[in-house]
Amino acid sequence: MADRSFVVERASNGRSKCKKSKEKIAKGELRIGSIGPNPFKDDGSLMTTWYKVSPFFQMQLRQRKTTKKVESIDDLQHFEELSSEDQKTVQDALEDFLSQKDQPKPKEKKKKKTAK
Repeated sequence: MADRSFVVERASNGRSKCKKSKEKIAKGELRIGSIGPNPFKDDGSLMTTWYKVSPFFQMQLRQRKTTKKVESIDDLQHFEELSSEDQKTVQDALEDFLSQKDQPKPKEKKKKKTAK
């Protein structure tokens, strides 16, 4: 399996949808992409899956421990090209994600089956 990488940018058009929230990403809206192997082709090409900023980090919290995650701003391609306001938005979301990432998740109690 190819190594995942991530990209951040403003949407160049309004055709993409957030993979998690299923909402359209408007033209000019800040988005983060996860770049990975294209499952629809066997030629080794890559595919970008787009997310809005907040849903992207929510998705990262739910992934397996072995899945590559954004650990620092250096993991995001094109971050330097963003405006200072956009950089702050992404940095704040990343810091929030990193503070939640290592917290233990509450375990759900399994319901006991009752005999009929």
